[in-house]
Amino acid sequence: MSKKTKSRRSKKSQNKTYGAILAAIIAIVALYGANTSGIFDDATNTGDGPREVNVEGLSDAIDDLTVAEDHIGGYDRALFPHWSDLDGSGCHARERTLLNEDLSGNLTEEDCGSAMAGEWTSWFDGDTATNSPDFDVDHIVPLAEAWRSGAHEWSTEKREEFANDQDNLTAVSASSNRSKGDSDPADWMPPAEEIHCEYVAVWVDVKLKWDLTANPGEHQALTEIAANC
Repeated sequence: MSKKTKSRRSKKSQNKTYGAILAAIIAIVALYGANTSGIFDDATNTGDGPREVNVEGLSDAIDDLTVAEDHIGGYDRALFPHWSDLDGSGCHARERTLLNEDLSGNLTEEDCGSAMAGEWTSWFDGDTATNSPDFDVDHIVPLAEAWRSGAHEWSTEKREEFANDQDNLTAVSASSNRSKGDSDPADWMPPAEEIHCEYVAVWVDVKLKWDLTANPGEHQALTEIAANC
């Protein structure tokens, strides 16, 4: 976890960053009330903090993943039509994520179609933004990872549904998104160690929802992380 700081100023900055990450977790986790694996508690999120991760449920969910070697080759991002307006609301998937995770409470669907001015915190690293172009919208389970894990067998329509699934989208800093790339938890975890359990829980929930496999190294990493939750 976080190391002790040597000055009051650095400790204050650390606490501020943690508070921002915590607020982001509240916004993110609130989106997963209809999760398929039961990882998160069923109780309604009160806004007092993130829903607790059920450690036993997380381990069981990881055990439910099908372990298989990755499918290699053939991936192209264009095979996953993304940033679609599947519900016809006038907001495409990226804009919908920004609306869902805005902490200002001032944005509505009328703000779709142009740059948004709100408040966002990247739960990966605590970075903040007030202008939507400054943040990326990340696929928690990356499109390339989905392809390797079974999506290569899907229809284009199903891949579009996956690419625009709000359960798998989150607004994060561009630097953390670039650092992650298409890595699974065996190769990359968010810089903010305090959200590792939540990150793994969402990762596993999305994989189970879409019946995606985990390669052996990924499955081992998920199991080891869950053991410390």
